[in-house]
Order: sequence, then structure tokens, then C-alpha cells
Amino acid sequence: MSFIHIIVPAAGLQPFEIGAQSVEAFSLPAAWREEAAERIELHEDSLSLPWEIAYARALEIPSDEGAVPWAAFETQTLAQPCAWLYPCHLDVGMTDMVMQPVDRLRLSDAESRELHALIAPYFEQDGITLRYHSATRWLALGEQFADFECASLARVQGRSINDFLPDTGEFPQQLKLSRLQAEMQMLLYTHPISNARQARGLPTVNSFWVDGAGTLDALPQPKGSLKLDTRLQEAQHSESAYASAWRSLLAQWQTEGEQAIAAGRNYGVTLCGDKAAITVWAAAPSFKHKFLSLLGRSPAKNLRGVL
Repeated sequence: MSFIHIIVPAAGLQPFEIGAQSVEAFSLPAAWREEAAERIELHEDSLSLPWEIAYARALEIPSDEGAVPWAAFETQTLAQPCAWLYPCHLDVGMTDMVMQPVDRLRLSDAESRELHALIAPYFEQDGITLRYHSATRWLALGEQFADFECASLARVQGRSINDFLPDTGEFPQQLKLSRLQAEMQMLLYTHPISNARQARGLPTVNSFWVDGAGTLDALPQPKGSLKLDTRLQEAQHSESAYASAWRSLLAQWQTEGEQAIAAGRNYGVTLCGDKAAITVWAAAPSFKHKFLSLLGRSPAKNLRGVL
């Protein structure tokens, strides 16, 4: 039987108004949890976010925490270790370094290409090929990424990176990248690119972050329709936008769920927070009414603490 499966990041946030009720976050009634097909439990300092693990499992690609080969999957690079490399800005304090969200850099294509041309030769000396992909990220290829654990960019943005820095003694393949990070910080500190950005009131690029490292031997063969729905994630900084996104999702799930079940297809939703993800499937006829009636209710109580 084919399926429709929707992965929803940022489903367990702070109190927002949804419909007529004020809720702590979207809740899963006990009946849903009893019917849940899968639950993923992490902690706030895990290397990956729950939605990343849930999405990787649904795609049937390697899904170990901190080792999901997103770069290989998204670029369809097979049998070659690779990773995403993100230019970033670290706020360096006395005791820690905090990564600013990368979208605050507002890197133009021209700036990013200039930075890439400047930095790529240093990586080449260490056996890493750095290919330009977009203004926000570049593709890094090299054997160092074959067995490489790294905290995802989504996990570390806005946080101190100290707890996520690898132990180069335990993971020697990380040593070259740690040295390259230090070299790039020195290179970019007084570079004209940095001076020009400072003059425009923009954060400088003073480091990089590695994400999505690993090797993919074959592309997944989807057996159904899988979608990552980022509407809640994109709306999470606005209470009104977040509530509106929830209402839109609930309406969509009810309509799509009815259509899927009528067509004999399974319909699943995975709700993801910072520490957990829960997958709920509407498949059996006996579950149809329960599933759709729960979707139609105003979210009520305790997903905060659940996700």
C-alpha cells in the first residue's frame, strides 16, 4: 500500500494562540500516542534534531545522530564521502563561541564566490575539494567525511558551539578541519571582504560549520509521497504566523487524510520538537474517525514536555 507521510519540524514550541484556545503547544491526546507508529527520543544537546532523524529514517538513508549524509543525498553524490560546509559568523566571548543564524549573514552570490575562491586552495592542500553550490553553502568532498560525526547546523544556530566541538583526540579525522577553522579565522579577520562587510554593518564571515557528512551508496527509492513541511519552522518567530500555520496544517491534514484513506493509502504525520518526534498514521478504517476527529479539535494540552 502506498503512503503519504509529512514531517513537521518545530511542532513543540512556546505558548501561542490557536483557534479560540491558548495552548502551551500543539498537543497529542493519549489516544494518538497509543496509536503512534514511532517515537524518537533525543536531548537538547544531541547532534541532530528529531526532525532530521525522522526525515532520514523515512527516506531510508543512514540516520545515526550527527551522521546523516545530507550533502550526498541532496546532491546525489554516490560512493564519495562529502559534507556541506556553511560560511558562518561566531560571536567569540571569554569562555564560549555562539553561532549566529547563517541567514543573518545575507551573503550575496558574488561575496560567497569570492570567499570560496579565497578559501578553497587551503582545503585542497588537505585533500578536500570545495565546490561552490550556493551563496549559503558549499560542497566539500574528501575521505575525512567518510566516518565523521558533526552537530547539525539546525542544532547549533543561536547556541554556544563549545559543547558541540569534536574531541580531536577521539576523532582524529576532525583534526584537519579544526586546524582549517583556526586558519580561516586568522585569514578572514582583517581581510578586505570582512572590512567591506563591517563597513556595511553586516556580520563578517569568520568561520565555517560542517554539516550532513557521510557517504551514500545508493539513492533511496520512494515507495510513497514524503514531504518535509517547514511552515511551522518558518513561522516560529511570530505568534500570529505560527498560529496561522497550525490552522492551515490542520485543515490540510483533515482534507488529505480523508482523500488518502478513501483511495486506500496510508496517511502519516510526524510531529517534531527539539527533543522528540512522534509519528501518527491514519490507515485502518477503525482509526479513520478517531484520527480525523482529533485533527479537527483545537490543540489542547501537553505537547510541551512531549516534544
